[in-house]
Amino acid sequence: MKFNTMSRIKYFISAALKRLFEPSSMHCPSCGGKAESVVDRKALVTSLARCATCRLLFRQPHTTPAESRRFYQKEYEQGYTTDVPESESLSQSIATEFKGTERDYSRHLQLFDQLKISPPARVLEFGCSWGYGAWQMARAGYDVTALEVSAPRCAYARNELGVKAVEEFAEIEGTFDLVFSSHVLEHVDRLGEVVERLWQLTNPSGWMIHIMPNGSAEYAAAAFGNWHRLWGQVHPQLPDSEFWRKWFGPEPFYLSATPVDEIKMADWDPGMCGVGRLDSGELLVVARKR
Repeated sequence: MKFNTMSRIKYFISAALKRLFEPSSMHCPSCGGKAESVVDRKALVTSLARCATCRLLFRQPHTTPAESRRFYQKEYEQGYTTDVPESESLSQSIATEFKGTERDYSRHLQLFDQLKISPPARVLEFGCSWGYGAWQMARAGYDVTALEVSAPRCAYARNELGVKAVEEFAEIEGTFDLVFSSHVLEHVDRLGEVVERLWQLTNPSGWMIHIMPNGSAEYAAAAFGNWHRLWGQVHPQLPDSEFWRKWFGPEPFYLSATPVDEIKMADWDPGMCGVGRLDSGELLVVARKR
């Protein structure tokens, strides 16, 4: 992730001013609840707090939806995820179907196979960036719609990769056999509402799969330094195991760090809750809608 010095200074000053003059910026950006406790601190003026209501780990002070949109549209850079390739580089990636690169979706497609989510299942990828994952899922035979709020990256996905990509929820048609995201939910505003909307877009007996940085206490205990680096300007929240247990309530789901124990996943009954290991840096959440 690349940020210039001016961007960092602006972030520091904004956080300091919000702490002093905007009490609401210290409340949960998902549900508006108050913090139960502070679990970590960074850069003198920012902290990671646990919401007493929805259990989300969130950065204090948080940014407004308008500030977040401006940041992700104009300032956010994360290497291969956000940097759209030139024509020659794209042609080479397409020729190899992205195999062996950081953009390779093979492990996700293997997970779909393991869960028996087979083509031509209808898939919504939430947060497709410039379309490399949606393209691979479509190539594998899935009927893919992708949502990407960044206008330039969404246009690239449509125009250069032929992905059926849209920028707004209002543009999505119908419901889906699988709703999928990879390293997106840690960025979004009003997270609880967004997940609820994605759940509504999931067909009965359909699947919802999300992958994100692992904010769970088990990972903090195993590798605190790495866990500490997960949150900040780019990741304003960490939807960890506590958040998901609260969000799903009595609904069954499976929660695990990656790489997933395939034997344990294979033994999981989708009608019951299951929890695998939680001690590595990436978290997987899987649920089948009843």
